[in-house]
Amino acid sequence: MFAIRDGEPCELTVDSLLATATKQSGLSDFGDMTFVEGLEKLLESLKTEGWHLLHEEMKRDIGPSLVDLLVNRLQVLDDRKKYPEIAEVKIEKPIFFIGMARSGSTLIQTLFAQDPANIAPEFWEVMRPSPPPRFGIGAERQARVAQMMDWHMKATPGFTTRHPYFIEEGYRALAECGSIGQMSFAGIQFFAFLPVPGYQDWFVNADNRHAVEFHRYFLQHLQWGREGRAWVSKSVEHGAYLEGLLEQYPDATFIWTHRDLYDQLSSITSTVAVMRQLSSRVDDMPALGMQRINAVRDIFDRTMKVRSQGNDDKFIDVYYEDMLHNPIGTIRGIYEKIGRPLNADAELNMQRWLANNAQTKHGKHEYKADEYGIDRALIESKFPDYLARFGDQLKASAERNKK
Repeated sequence: MFAIRDGEPCELTVDSLLATATKQSGLSDFGDMTFVEGLEKLLESLKTEGWHLLHEEMKRDIGPSLVDLLVNRLQVLDDRKKYPEIAEVKIEKPIFFIGMARSGSTLIQTLFAQDPANIAPEFWEVMRPSPPPRFGIGAERQARVAQMMDWHMKATPGFTTRHPYFIEEGYRALAECGSIGQMSFAGIQFFAFLPVPGYQDWFVNADNRHAVEFHRYFLQHLQWGREGRAWVSKSVEHGAYLEGLLEQYPDATFIWTHRDLYDQLSSITSTVAVMRQLSSRVDDMPALGMQRINAVRDIFDRTMKVRSQGNDDKFIDVYYEDMLHNPIGTIRGIYEKIGRPLNADAELNMQRWLANNAQTKHGKHEYKADEYGIDRALIESKFPDYLARFGDQLKASAERNKK
């Protein structure tokens, strides 16, 4: 969630937020109002669990930031009325990367996006989606998005070492689908930035079909005028969206990126601890680590359940060590599995991007698992089903990529 630093303070109630968004935009059709439940859960968790931890400036900025999401939702739905052709856009054979954070999902999406036959959401498109991107970004919109990014980067020192590919591309950095889900108040990203563990527990087990329907509207909105390309979209939320994604995109492929859980969960918690600097203090690092462990476990369990219900052929598993040590070979293998050619120009684009974007270009991400109360015994107790299914493959991947 990107905080709005120059908005007018707003009372943190559902009615006030909706009314303020309506006043700012001049629009009132929010579409399917199921999203209000998520907004209510978020506000309840924030007030009862997180308010005492918030920085004073975030107490001021949180209302305008939530209003901003509502205004984006209103404008996207209004554009859909202004330009009915948007609803006719076909989303065909999309690719969804569903691995949790710190598993190589950003790298693999970024490389796929180097192929002109693919399309991925960009930062400016999700932060300021209206008017539709087919009309161009425009100087005013570009300046506003740059301002939002500047606010974010200054408020979260250390972010670039944990997410090195983001800042280099500026307003054209690739965005996660979680930023789209936030407009339906269905996103684990809220927990990454705000101390709202109760909201997290609700979200990872909620029925998110309404959010995925809006997600399809949003992809149509972005693709209008750029038809004929395949979406390559990643999000930590995808595991909690799977039921809806399968319904809305029956020809989709889901690529699950896997990493040793000890390293992955330590890295996730370290990253969230830095992101929380934007909004609040973190008094209890082990509690933060446990919250992340529980969220990942719940989403993994949900993903495996959905996958086992006759959907296994829609999934491709990719292992972090393979992706790190042989990225082009890994991607070539995925293209073969989905029946698409990886042409020479696309591969050259990927090679060129890799040559210019070393993982440690902004410094090495350092983290200590014990600081967050994470150890292998705890992980084994929390993830028995996941490790039973993928543990051997993770070990095999690490073994074959030893230097």
